[in-house]
Amino acid sequence: MAEYNRDEVPAGGKTKIPEGTAMSGNERNSKEMLTALAKARASMYRFLGGLYIMEVDADQMMKLKKMTFPEITGTSDADQDLRDGYALLREYLAAFPENDGVAATADAGTNAGPATQAGKNAGQTVESGKGAKAASEAGKNAGSASTVVSGSGKAISAAEEFLGENAAAILGSAGAEVIGKTGAPADKSEFETKLDDLAADFAKVFLAAGDATGRAAFPYESVYVDRRHRVGGSTEMQMHALYLERGLKADPDTYRTMDDNIGLMLEYQGNVCEELAAALETADAEKAKAILKEQKDFVKKHLTNWVYSFTADIVKYSERDFYKGVAKITNGFIKKEAELLKKGAAAWDIE
Repeated sequence: MAEYNRDEVPAGGKTKIPEGTAMSGNERNSKEMLTALAKARASMYRFLGGLYIMEVDADQMMKLKKMTFPEITGTSDADQDLRDGYALLREYLAAFPENDGVAATADAGTNAGPATQAGKNAGQTVESGKGAKAASEAGKNAGSASTVVSGSGKAISAAEEFLGENAAAILGSAGAEVIGKTGAPADKSEFETKLDDLAADFAKVFLAAGDATGRAAFPYESVYVDRRHRVGGSTEMQMHALYLERGLKADPDTYRTMDDNIGLMLEYQGNVCEELAAALETADAEKAKAILKEQKDFVKKHLTNWVYSFTADIVKYSERDFYKGVAKITNGFIKKEAELLKKGAAAWDIE
């Protein structure tokens, strides 16, 4: 989708506001703080979107292992989801073997983001839990960096609601990147074997690979909102239209999936968050309010209406804690997003 400049966010860098610093109301609600919140939300959407659109490859796994996930201390249902999800990821990644083989491959160039499908399968039927078949080309996505934003102020407090008490923002690229790879060694290392195992779980959970019943957490909104569990149709067409309105389209030769794939939808929201950040940076209050309303409508109409059932299926069908953790984090994040956006412009001091 829309190009994202990785240089704007230093890999592994930190944006820190000293805790305990006395700040006036104007300073706490400055455009810098509001912009930081918008960018943190964009990063979280893209981080999760990238994990759904493709299975994890060696480069991303090595970067994931270096991440520091926030400690969640809240008591809401969303906080519990986030706490459980981060714990599952933290433990899974800590136990994942180190890569003692070839060093991480170099980026072959940043892609514009996850892609829409070339050649639609609108007539394809995918009946969740009824011998369904779903088609999606499994590609590779490169990793994300992490950063921690801490401090006080209204904007940071809002960020803390879904990013933890230190407002940790998991920063990634605009979805996935094209990675150049060389031939694999004849004998696979423990790292490679474990990575293959995770890829198999991805295929099983999201594509029903190897499951005779065809049961899976198919990552398409249409499957969950259509009474006959058909993939595509009007739901996908709605998403396609939304992408076109913003001129968002990625390389169909790299990624092949439906437009209502959860990975693309989260990436789309990441792009809209970047638009919000730009509006805040230029103090365009009217545009910022319009974008917030648009995001509120999108979350209500295209995420909360099916994502919770989808993530429950991930937990049900996954055999590895990695995707169970991703599902719980998604649950908590979307709940926090719905709560934040329900407050509207008032939560951002945009009146």
